[in-house]
Formats: sequence, structure tokens, C-alpha cells
Amino acid sequence: MTNHNQEHSTTLFADWMQKVIPVLSVLLGGAALWYTWYMYNDNMNTLDFPWYGWIRVACIGILGIFCVTAALLLLLSKPLGWNVLKLGLSIIPFMLFSGLVIVGIRGIYYLFNNSSALFERFEQFIMDPSNLVIPIIVVALLLLGKLNQTKSK
Repeated sequence: MTNHNQEHSTTLFADWMQKVIPVLSVLLGGAALWYTWYMYNDNMNTLDFPWYGWIRVACIGILGIFCVTAALLLLLSKPLGWNVLKLGLSIIPFMLFSGLVIVGIRGIYYLFNNSSALFERFEQFIMDPSNLVIPIIVVALLLLGKLNQTKSK
């Protein structure tokens, strides 16, 4: 009796997830594409935007394209949609790693040139409202973890 209840609840959970994941994927993809457009406009209006600023914008744009494509494939019940969604969400660790490398390079640069500018930059980074990407990244990582759990069952 217990085994039957577990199978029934797993089936309901799988059906529920199959209906919600495309919606979450399109919301995440739309938010990523909106953020990419927002940052692109801000970057084009700045005269001295450094080269490494484009890495985050490009990664989030690619993430948005993959998530929207995955949502369409999942709505059409294509199994390829899960792989495309995982591919899109796997861009996030690359983006975080490249950000850490860039912060390290910039920290060393500012440490040798002028140490007071390092602390001013760190304060600017924390107080910048465009850093709303972090909650989006957390949601995407939680979604990726949930996808791995459903695939392993």
C-alpha cells in the first residue's frame, strides 16, 4: 500500500514539474534577456566600459536564449528541452568562475597601483542596484538541482 502511494505521489510530482518547469524556464529566460538588454544599453552609453564587462552580458544573453528555447521544446514535449535547459543553466558556473578570475586580476592591479581605489571599487560593487543577477543565479542553480533530482529518479 505504501509503495503504491509513493509511486502515485511521484507521478503527480513529475506531472506537476513538467507543467511548471517550462513556465519557470521562460520566466528565467525572459528576465535574463531583459537584463542583457538593460546592461547593453547602459554599456553603450558609457565611454570607458572595460572589455571584461561584456563577459557577464554575453553569458546572461546566451543563458536567456537557451532557457527560452528549452521552454518551447518542453512545451512541445520534446526530451531535448531538458538538455537545452541544463546547457543554459550550466553557463552560470562559467560566468561565476570568470567573475572570480576578473576580480582577482583587478584586485592585484589596484593593489599595486593604488590601494585606496580597491576599497572604493568594492563598495561600489556592493551598492550597485544592477547586481540583481545574484538572486536570478540562485534560482537557476536551485532549478538545475531540482532537474538533476528528477532525472536520477
